[in-house]
Amino acid sequence: MEFQPVTSGQKDSILDAAHDAERIKDHATRFMHRLAEVFGEPRFERDWGLKFVLAEDRITATFSSIFGLGKGGLRFHSDENGIFGLYVIEKRFENALGQAEWTAVWALRVTKDGQIHPGGAIGESVPVRVSLRHRDDDADAYNVARSIFYRLGAV
Repeated sequence: MEFQPVTSGQKDSILDAAHDAERIKDHATRFMHRLAEVFGEPRFERDWGLKFVLAEDRITATFSSIFGLGKGGLRFHSDENGIFGLYVIEKRFENALGQAEWTAVWALRVTKDGQIHPGGAIGESVPVRVSLRHRDDDADAYNVARSIFYRLGAV
């Protein structure tokens, strides 16, 4: 297996990794709080059969839906621009032996600048961004909630 050398710019991009990771975690936590408010509306459980529970750490989540169980959590990665977070949505499946396995079905890319990119694929240009700075972005949070629900059933 052959790997490309790491450039000076790539190494420099992660000099503030701990600080950047904390900023990313703060942004993700605030966004998950907004999603909890959206998912907390009675219509999600009534119309979609979906329950959302945010853990005590205010960032890890579990989903119970007509499509099965899901969970979400934040993971840190780096690229040439530095540190970013992927909030990965996973769905529970059973393998051939009847054992539980979790498979990623969707993600949100979280930048240190507070942008949330639905879809989250590394290197992919995603046109929809959810700004965390404005309270009037609940329509965006609602669309992210709908996307999570769809992805739990699409696999």
